[in-house]
Amino acid sequence: MATIGTGYDNKVLENKMTDLVNTKLDVRGLMTIDTSLADSAGLKKVVNKYTYSGKVEKLAKGAKNTTKGNVTFTPKEYTINRYQQTFEYNDMDIMQDPYLLDVATEGAATLMTNQVKEEYFEELKKIELHQFIQTSQKRLPKVEN
Repeated sequence: MATIGTGYDNKVLENKMTDLVNTKLDVRGLMTIDTSLADSAGLKKVVNKYTYSGKVEKLAKGAKNTTKGNVTFTPKEYTINRYQQTFEYNDMDIMQDPYLLDVATEGAATLMTNQVKEEYFEELKKIELHQFIQTSQKRLPKVEN
């Protein structure tokens, strides 16, 4: 725990910022964050979208399938983004108001969180969702009360 007049080590600030962003991103479980390219803004990364198709067959003992499944993929190229936010403070400011650094750190993390969330939801809008429902053609017996 830091005391008045004790500066934060840069690593502590980095960890605090990362923790705040991770905490505020309630959609984090729905996305994959690739930190291996964190310092490579502008590079391209290709992500393949895979689709499996096939048919399930009911077979007698010893019979072989007449159809086989198939995997296809569509490559999608993404540009790596690096997110950063900064603020200025002075040790004298922190000695006068020890909460200043916490508020500034949380504010910067909130700005970055909102930016990433906004872009994430914009990407979700691009996804086409299809749901196929097959219904039975049989009539169900009428139930008497």
